[in-house]
This record gives sequence, structure tokens and C-alpha cells, in this order.
Amino acid sequence: MLRRLLHRCAGADEVLLYHPDARTDHAKYVGVGAAVLFTAVFAWLSAGFALSYAFPVWAAVGVGAVWALFIFSLDRYIVATMRKGQGWQAEWRLALPRFAMAVFLALVISKPLELRIFQPEIEGELRVMDREARTRLQAAVRGQVLATRPEMQTRRAELQARITRATARRDSAERAALAEKDGTGGSRRYGDGPAYRSKRAFADAATREADSVRRATAPALARVDTLLGRLEDDARAAIRTALARRDSAHGLLARIEALARLRDGYTFQLPGGRQEIHPGSPAMNRAGWALTLLFVLLETAPVLVKLLSPTGPYDYLLNAAEARVRARERTAEVRADEDAARAIRTAQGETDAIVAAQVAATQDVLTRVSAAQAELAQEVVNRWKNQPPPPVPAEAGAESGG
Repeated sequence: MLRRLLHRCAGADEVLLYHPDARTDHAKYVGVGAAVLFTAVFAWLSAGFALSYAFPVWAAVGVGAVWALFIFSLDRYIVATMRKGQGWQAEWRLALPRFAMAVFLALVISKPLELRIFQPEIEGELRVMDREARTRLQAAVRGQVLATRPEMQTRRAELQARITRATARRDSAERAALAEKDGTGGSRRYGDGPAYRSKRAFADAATREADSVRRATAPALARVDTLLGRLEDDARAAIRTALARRDSAHGLLARIEALARLRDGYTFQLPGGRQEIHPGSPAMNRAGWALTLLFVLLETAPVLVKLLSPTGPYDYLLNAAEARVRARERTAEVRADEDAARAIRTAQGETDAIVAAQVAATQDVLTRVSAAQAELAQEVVNRWKNQPPPPVPAEAGAESGG
């Protein structure tokens, strides 16, 4: 029962394969059928794992089964249409397109299984990718909300500079007045003389000016500080809203990207302009390639088994059966051509006879018409000859007698 199932999986003709002369090829086609069957099983597992990230389990299993049936049918067609006993060049020429197709299918099948095998590492990398995405989102939202912050900071710096300059002039005038009073500066005379009173007046004027500048600048400075604080609050609120609306990427595409980052490495651009370089894992890279090559070998196994196996009795029987069919069809075609030519010749002969009869009938009619016309003309002539001469008038006779 199992052997017959595997023979059917190999696409073998059971009538020819179970011929007594082809019994030595049973084991070969058991191997070919097993390769086709297990390739379809691996395709089912691969598609189920891939679709489980986006669909419920029952849907992933059902769609995976459809994909497995497609792969099974395709592999069965590939091995069933390869012919042996026509020379190695012809066999390889026929096998190369099928081999390329098998390699492509192996690459497609191996990726979901690779994702499942490295799932723990991929889950960790997905968390890293999520943190990086959050960081980029926060930086983008913060930069968008705080786009007017540099202008406000420049305005605040200008206001603060006015206060600082006025305060510096006041402090300088105060120090000069005190130095003049205690004799450590200015005129070097101790006491509150005219020089001190002059500098004291200048210091008082500088103090009034500084107070005036502070009173005039304080409301604008307070408004700028309020707007800057409000911008910070708006940025934090916008970041919270954006993070709440954001969905973490855990689908198939994100997992493929995480696997590529783990294998090849990546560079992360920090908001401040710095870069973080994360090298790839050579061990995971080698393991991934080993797994891919393994599935390439599994997928191409039916083609390789069929291609590398020697020509057996079943192949000779199959080629002979196809040759008989071709000869029978060619003979039928030749016979059909001969029948068509014979029918054409018969039809041509009948057509020629009909045309000859029509020509003879036409000639006879023309002859009869010509004879009738001749008789009619003769009769007209005879009637003209038999007519009496016309009478001669009397005056004409008298004239001729005189």
C-alpha cells in the first residue's frame, strides 16, 4: 500500500511500472516518490509557520495545505516529465529549468522555517527594534512640536541680555562710587566729596535704568518662559498620543527584517547625531545558510534522484510506449492525408466531368442556334426572290416609247 502510494507520488505509470520486466525499478521510484512527498510536507510546515503570524491557526493550516498540494503537484510534474535514455546532454538540458525552479521553491520554503528556528533571537531583536522605533518616533514628534522653540529661545536670550547689560552698568557704577568714597579708586580722596557725589548720582541713574529695563522686560520674559514651558508640555502630550496610537511590528515582514539585522548587522542613528553600530552574528549567518542549503537539497532531491539514477526497464518501456503512440498517430496522420488527397482527386475528377458535360451542352446549343439562324436567313432570301416585280407606271412607259 505504501509502495503504491509512493509510486503514485513519483508520477510513474503503474501499468508500465508493474510490468514483470520493470520490477527492478520499484525501489528507485519509491525513493523518488518519498522525496516528492516529504518536500510537500516541509512546504506545508513552512507555509503554516509563515501564515500563523497573520492568520488564526486553522486558517494557516488550511492555506498551508493548499500550498503543499501545489508544491506536490509541481514536483510530481517535474519528475514525471523527465525522460531517461535520451543521452546525458538531453537529460541535463531538460533538467536545468526544472532544477532552477526547484532551487527557487527551496528558497521560498526555507525562510519561514528559519524564522521559526531562530524565534527566540528574533523576539529579542523585535524588542530592540520596537525601542528604536519609539526613540525615532519621540524624536520626530518632539522636533515637529518644538519647531518654534529656537526662535523663542533666541528671543529670551535677547531679553535676558538687555537685563544683563543694564545690571552690569549698574554694578560697575556702584563699584566706582564706593571706590571713590573710600579712596581706593577715582581721585584717591577719602570722603563724600564732589567726585563721589557725581559718581553716586551716576550710579543711582544706572540703578534706575536697570530697574526700568527689568520692569519693562519682565512681562515679555515671563511670556516667553510660559510659551517654552507650554511647548514642553505639548511635546510630552503629543509623544504620549503618538506612542498610544502606535502598533508594535511583530508580523512576518518585521521578523524577516529582524533576522536580516541579526545576520548582517545594522547601524542605528541616534537623535543627537551619534550612531550605534551593531555587528551581525557570523554563527547565525552560517546557520541560516546551512538551513537554506539543506532545503535546497531537499527540494532538488526529486530532480537529482531522477537525473542521477540509471536508465532502467521502466524507462525503456515508457519510451517504447510513447514511440508506439507517436508511430500510430503518425500512421493515422499519413492515412488521413492520403484519404484527403484521394477525396480531392475524386472531387476533382467529378468536377472535370461536370465541366466537360456543361461545355458539350453549351456547344450543342450554340450549334443549334447557328443552324437556326442560317435557316432563317435562307428563308428570308428565298421569299425575297419569289416576290413579283413591281408594276411600271404609265407615264414612265410613254416617255420611254417616244
